[in-house]
Amino acid sequence: MIKTLLFVFFGTLTGILTGLVPGLHPNTFALFAISFSLEPEVAIPFLVSLAISHTFFSFVPSILLGIPDEHSFLSILPGHRMVLKGFAYEALLITCYAGFFAGILTSFLGILLMYLPFGYSLIESFIAPILILFLAFLVISSQRKKQAFIVVTLSAILGIIALKMPAKNIIFALVSGFFALPVIASSLLSENHALPSQKFEILSKTKHLTSSTILAIPSALFVALFPGISSASSAFIVSQFLTKDERNYLALIGGITTASLIFSLFVLLAFGKARTGIAIALSSFSINFYEIFIFCIVGVSLSTFFFTFLSKKFVRFISKTNYKTLNFIALFTILILMLYFCDVPAFLACFSAFSIATYASLQSVPKSYCMSFLIASCILYYI
Repeated sequence: MIKTLLFVFFGTLTGILTGLVPGLHPNTFALFAISFSLEPEVAIPFLVSLAISHTFFSFVPSILLGIPDEHSFLSILPGHRMVLKGFAYEALLITCYAGFFAGILTSFLGILLMYLPFGYSLIESFIAPILILFLAFLVISSQRKKQAFIVVTLSAILGIIALKMPAKNIIFALVSGFFALPVIASSLLSENHALPSQKFEILSKTKHLTSSTILAIPSALFVALFPGISSASSAFIVSQFLTKDERNYLALIGGITTASLIFSLFVLLAFGKARTGIAIALSSFSINFYEIFIFCIVGVSLSTFFFTFLSKKFVRFISKTNYKTLNFIALFTILILMLYFCDVPAFLACFSAFSIATYASLQSVPKSYCMSFLIASCILYYI
């Protein structure tokens, strides 16, 4: 038991590393566990806690620096606004606490997957029509319908084309172009290069964040059950029906990111379907509900403890650093990652995404509408 808990601890520390360092991914360590035939009592607690910890700490570079992660990149826009208002610490803690509560509840609810009475085919037949109606709703509800239609259509076309190309790390290239680079460019072009004094109190209303966190759980289950639906897509869709507030949005994406990862582990147990790289790695071992439940509870608790302890240090660090310098560091990091992990088609896709996002900003259309690049691909998947 001591040995098992020790590897939960090591897994949590490794997840902190993969979350904070752009380019490092839990799947790399999952491949390592399979390649070197680690013992189940070592590999299972290590991988589960690593994956959970990563879902917490991947928000740090996304919110503070604007460097995207495949799951947490939607936190860039609301997180950046809170940083510029002096609420970076609160933005980080919102994602952490939402991840904690959603993660704990999901761990207890996971057993219910064993008793789900429905069939996949029934729900799958409704996914494409619902997503098409949602994109139509985005355009119709916009105050600038023509411009919104252009942004949604161009983003969808780019997503459909780019995601079918044999390009390397195309998702990273697209989210960098749509969400990260426009934020960094806007900050660099701004005349004000100093961050406001960062506050270390929490102003969020608990009841509002609670509703967002609770909504994250069924949304996460949907992500875990059906391939093609990402946590980012699910969060974007649900957020359109919430109060337009950065805090609610961060609570929603924080809860969905952790809960969908945990649900994916129980989906593996209940249906034998692996939806994530970590789940694929775990499928090569003999696992049971009790083990996953315990490792999830401990992993979520440890991740919350370390995140709460370290978040003030992260915020104090950026407060002492020239914000223009931080933006150059973020820009340089993204470019280095793209040079290393991406190819020419991915660069072209990134430039196209950046152009669409820039047009959206100039036309006062929310850049979140660019999420249609993922939603359109989901529609094609389920047609």
